[in-house]
Amino acid sequence: MNTFTLRRIPLSVERSLRRIARESHQSLNKTALDLLSKATGVEPEEKPSHKRRDIASALPKWTDDEYREFQRNTKIFDSIDKEMWR
Repeated sequence: MNTFTLRRIPLSVERSLRRIARESHQSLNKTALDLLSKATGVEPEEKPSHKRRDIASALPKWTDDEYREFQRNTKIFDSIDKEMWR
């Protein structure tokens, strides 16, 4: 698989992409790939099936409300205390 970089993404496109990713509980990369596949009429490639090595599949899924609450409660971790890093 190839990798490339997109530059000068309009802020409105970035916000929309991030919103779609958040609402679908997918990574930004997965969301972008899905939308590019859809826009170009190409079916997304199937990942090789393999056994998961984590316990995520055994854990209950969060509801949208729980996810939003978690995001609200952890938003403080997105900021950087500049005084601390001087």
